[in-house]
Parts: sequence; structure tokens; C-alpha cells
Amino acid sequence: MKRLLTGAAVVVMLALLGTVGAEAAEDTASGGPLRVKNKEWKNETFILRDGRVYGKPEALALGGRWKITEENGGYFVSVPVDDGEDRASVRLPVGKDGLADFSFFGDQAGMNFKLNERKMEIKFEKLKPVKKKKGRDDAGKKAKTGEVLLVWDPDIDFDPDKPFFNGKDKEIRRIISPGWGTYDGLNSGKRYYPVDYIEKAQQAGLLVMPMINNDFDPETTSDFLKDQKKQEQLRHQMAAYTEVYGLDGWNIDFENMDPGDARRFTSFVADTAELLHEMGKVVSVDITAIGDPNSYWSGCYDRKGLAEHVDYAVLMGYDQTSGGSDRAGPVSSYNWLERILPPLLEEIPAERLILGLPFYTRVWTGDDGRASSDVLTLEYTEDFARRHKIMPRWQDTERQFYADWRENGMRKRVWLEEDRSLAEKAGLVKKYGLGGAAFWRYGFESPDVYSALDKVL
Repeated sequence: MKRLLTGAAVVVMLALLGTVGAEAAEDTASGGPLRVKNKEWKNETFILRDGRVYGKPEALALGGRWKITEENGGYFVSVPVDDGEDRASVRLPVGKDGLADFSFFGDQAGMNFKLNERKMEIKFEKLKPVKKKKGRDDAGKKAKTGEVLLVWDPDIDFDPDKPFFNGKDKEIRRIISPGWGTYDGLNSGKRYYPVDYIEKAQQAGLLVMPMINNDFDPETTSDFLKDQKKQEQLRHQMAAYTEVYGLDGWNIDFENMDPGDARRFTSFVADTAELLHEMGKVVSVDITAIGDPNSYWSGCYDRKGLAEHVDYAVLMGYDQTSGGSDRAGPVSSYNWLERILPPLLEEIPAERLILGLPFYTRVWTGDDGRASSDVLTLEYTEDFARRHKIMPRWQDTERQFYADWRENGMRKRVWLEEDRSLAEKAGLVKKYGLGGAAFWRYGFESPDVYSALDKVL
């Protein structure tokens, strides 16, 4: 899954995030002034543009929940965490005109407003304090089969006009998980993210749960997991981002770790989940199949311990044959999933286990022992088969279409992922009573795959 993103790609992605956030904020530069009806706020200046209200960032403090500070030309929101004993701050997106989007941040800051566009008037009121929901959102008590449909969106590309799960069943949680980068980037509190993405996704009925990763670096991750102060800082930053951006939860994606750090990772996840659960938020953690206990990819998780603290453990049900292999094989065959699921269900309650499936496969070149591969996404599968004039054959054991041919004197093989193969694997959710399904990744899909999966899930 996430191994398709290189470290360099993550850096570029984060750089783009800052640009997107800045451009969205800068788009507030012009608009008509609003007359404020509240006497206590009458000296504040607000403008109306395209039906949205913008104002000076300092005015967000009038809601009584936030402290706003200005540092080196940027504005930061300071919020209480851990029942007010500590505070954390995150950067607030503003435009070149210095205005913030009150239509988005107002509720989180503790203020509501009544807008009369015809009279160009606005009246504010403070919202009542939010009652914290003690304890976690216990998926085990209320989950139904197929309750969760999660799609990772590392490039933050979600478009409400593009295909997605239809969301007709209100019992199903549809989750989008945008990539918010590494814990180092988040820990600084200086990054900001596109609010229009969050708003559009939530308006489409999706829960927004950003994915945070460890850059898959075992040495720096080990240092982090041995540093209680850094872990506490990150938890506080996650809580602050959650409040400021109105997030629904988090997806923790730490991979390629020293197996000796497994218990430390569980402790970090447990403490983080406890804080976020107090805010009524959902927490998921990504895991691999049970394998070599000494492997940095499979031996680094205390799966049973993690499941005791999170709402969902998401099995990355792919890379059965990794991109670094010199022997060709499927990315995620049905019979492989049937083999790895039962041992996991001895450690994780079925209703808390999410089955992650791939929207991609690999095309292999060369004989076994010298094979190499390239990624083929669902979006281009039909075009690929047509261009290469291949005639795939259905494999009953793997439940995938398979093709084997020669090209420029080289052997080529592929185990395809498409609607039928994914639907077969998604059927395991109901067979084992799992909590739902997840898919890596948004942007890799074919136009009709969601409707095909909807019928199964």
C-alpha cells in the first residue's frame, strides 16, 4: 500500500499541501464589508465573498475557546488538551489579506453567526461548550458487518463529483483518509491543510480521518518511540488539529519498524487513542498479516494489544508479492487472504478488523529469479489489456484473471485486479463478519468499481 509512495514523493506532497492551503486562503482577498450587529464585536471587520464570511484571525478568539497569536507573520491557534492541563498550537490558514475563513473555523472556535446577505449584516453568538464523550467509540458494541468503507487519499484529490461509494445506507461509515504526511511534519504545528477539502468531504457525508505515517524509517521511528516527550507532543498536536479542523479521527500508518519496538508502538497508540477517544473521535491503525516475528514489516505489531485500544485495525491485504521480489506473483489473491485472515481473527475481534484491498496490481517482466515489476492501476487496466492484446484467463484458486505472454523476447505476467476480483475478495468481509473494507487508493480506481463493490458490501 503506502510503500508506493517514496520518501521524496511524501516531501513533494507536503510542499504541495502548503501551496494548496495558501492558495485557498488567498482566494479571500476581495468582498463586500458586513455590518456587525453585536455591540461587543462591532469594532471587528468582516467581509462576504461567494457566500462565505472572512475576518481577522484574532476575532476567532471571541468564541472563547481559542487563543490566537501572531508569530513571524503567521497566525497560530492555541487550544487546551488533556482536560486543559496542557495546550498545543497549530498554524491557521490565512490569505495575503490576513483574513481567515470564519464559515469554516467559526464553529470549532465556539461561535455561530446569522448572516443576512440582502442587508449585508451579520450577528454572532457564542456556542455552548462541547460536552466531551468519555471513552472510545466502541466499534465492538455497535458495529454491523460492512459498517466501514474507507479509502485512502494520499494526494488529497477527493472530488465530490467523481465516483465514490453511494452512501445510501446510513449505518455504513464512509471514511476518506487524506495523507497528512509524517509525524515530524505534524509535530511542528506549522503545517496547514486545505479546508475546502475537509468541508466538501464532510458535506458529501464522509468522515475525514487523516493518515499520519512514520516515513517507514525504522531508526528515526525507534528514537521517537523511546522519547515520551516527543510522543506527548505529537498526541497534543493531533488533538489540536482535530479541534481546529473539525476532524472525525485519525489513521495511524507506521510501517517498517524494529520488532523490538512493538510494545512501545502499542503504548504510543494506546495513549493517543485515549486522548482522541475523550474527544469522541475514531482511531484506526494499519497492520500487516502475521508473519516472520523478526521481520520489520510483519514482526513490528502487537496486533492483539493494538486492537484493545483502537476502534479499527486495518489489515493491508496486499503486497502478497512485493515490488522488490524477483519472482512474479499476485499482489492480493483470494486464497492468500483466506490463509492470513483466520490467524488474525484469533487476536483481533472480527468487528474491529477492516480488510484493506488494492486498486492496483503489478505487471511482471522476466523469468523467476530475475523478474521485475511495474504498477498497473485499475484505471488503466482495460486500456493495458487492449494495447498489449492479452487474453486473461480466470483462475479459480486466486479468483483473478491471469495473463502470460512474451513481449520483445521477454516473459510478461500479470494477475489483474478489476471489478470481479475485488468483489470476490470483498465478499470475505461478510464471510468473516469483519468491520468493513478499505482500499488503497483514491485515484487508482476505475469508474465503475465502486458500484460493483457496493453490491457486495
